Amino acid sequence: MHRSVEAVEDALLSPLISICLQLNWFALKSRNYASESFSAPPNEPHRSRARRPPPSKADNFLNTCVTIVAVLIVVTLIVMGFILLKCFSVQEVCNRTITISDTNTSLSCESEECKAYALLMRSSKLDFQEACEDFYEHVCGGWTRMAKVAPDEVFKSVARDTRRAVEDQVSDLRNSKGTKPLEDLLAHYELPHWPVVNRTQQFRVFYMLGNAVRDLRLDALISVSAQLDYHNSERYILYIGQPSFGVETAVLRGRYRTPFFRILHRYKLYIYRCALLLGANVAAADIVNDIVSFEAKLAAISEPPTVVRNPQSVYNLMSLKMLEGAIPEIRWVYFLNIVLKDVGVSLDLDDHVVVMHPLYLKRLSRLLKEVPSSTVANYIGWRIVQTMGIHTMDRFRRSRFRFDRYRYLVQDIVELPRECVRLTSQMLFFAVGRLYFDRHISKPAERYRKVYDLAEEVRDAFAVLIDMNTWMDVETKDRARQKLTDLRKEEFFVSFLKVLLIHSRIGFSKLRNVRRAPDFGKAVKNHADVLSLQRYKI
Repeated sequence: MHRSVEAVEDALLSPLISICLQLNWFALKSRNYASESFSAPPNEPHRSRARRPPPSKADNFLNTCVTIVAVLIVVTLIVMGFILLKCFSVQEVCNRTITISDTNTSLSCESEECKAYALLMRSSKLDFQEACEDFYEHVCGGWTRMAKVAPDEVFKSVARDTRRAVEDQVSDLRNSKGTKPLEDLLAHYELPHWPVVNRTQQFRVFYMLGNAVRDLRLDALISVSAQLDYHNSERYILYIGQPSFGVETAVLRGRYRTPFFRILHRYKLYIYRCALLLGANVAAADIVNDIVSFEAKLAAISEPPTVVRNPQSVYNLMSLKMLEGAIPEIRWVYFLNIVLKDVGVSLDLDDHVVVMHPLYLKRLSRLLKEVPSSTVANYIGWRIVQTMGIHTMDRFRRSRFRFDRYRYLVQDIVELPRECVRLTSQMLFFAVGRLYFDRHISKPAERYRKVYDLAEEVRDAFAVLIDMNTWMDVETKDRARQKLTDLRKEEFFVSFLKVLLIHSRIGFSKLRNVRRAPDFGKAVKNHADVLSLQRYKI
């Protein structure tokens, strides 16, 4: 590199020196010529010498201008030479301390996949951007300039691209069958026809809700989930609180004000279109008004976001006996046991739960006494249709798109295969993962070997990262290493799924063979979370 710099210096300075010498010679030549022109030879008579005129002021001015121009040209060339030398010279990199990660080669990879990924990462760089000035632009500037956000996405990332690639390969596992699956699903929850026009008809509201929470993870009326205890990470516990709504809480609370009034009107049209697709007549318009009015009342009794986001105020540990005494209008043991049906867990009055929003639940119990059960059943049916309808007919998706385009300015409709794959992957992730793996690796021996080799590589890499980090103390590192050693390879690949048959019913109610995660581990989503409760009776 130094030789190349010296060559550049010689190549730049040599022309500069020659130009300077030529300009000086030209200036001297001009002066000599001027002096010879206005001076007589020594042997010429005095008379002829006297006749010649002296140099004029114009000639002196011309000589001065030539000299100044020559000097300016020389200075300009010198400055340009220094600029070029600066550009071609060796630049110092950002000063930083050499750490163990710079010399550690245990995480290096020389496979073809790693090389291809390295080329991809290199193509994302902007070489003309100085890393010391803007490191993010230097490393990721090329990717941000070339990346294009999909019409149905808000932002773009490498993780989303990978997920979409997997979804494209799994999408052919699901097919649309019209509204028949949705009608069967509603009939399973004692709603053979939705919406229910007969306002005097009675329904078992909490039976419907409990089954929908277990099978579909429905977040309506009451939110129920099994998660790690906030104050004790060695156990799982049920959390009960206020749910989400079909539209934002601010819209429901401000339904008589602009622009919320217009948004709510579009929301009603969306519900009405879905009802017509399921065979309802024009009488469903009044039922839609009842559904939206009931949901607005739910939003009015909900607790404000300042309370919801405070982890201390929402953690209220109490027994079911205490909860039923505080809110006797709701049979909590009955409702929660319906949620935990078919998973090998049952609760009694001595068990404990975390009540996140007791004020909302108290107000809800009073509201349910004032509203007909048919209205509540219609609302539960609507939330099921809102969640699952987009996975059936294209007209359901277009109805949803009309509302989203007005409310959220969405520009394109979401593809059906992608939505179906997302739902299946979320609710049957073990089975979908097995199907995806079997599709690409047909030999069982090769299948297990590759997965277990990958698991060992991940384990080794994680062990190196534990040794390299500086924020853990010695005791925490030892505990992390022990948990890493105890991690079973079966966590990476579920070998017990031998049969490639997925139950037609949406949900996990028959899936029993899910192991409890260790205290360092993860929570299993959906109602499969509650399987952990059988090991932690509170």
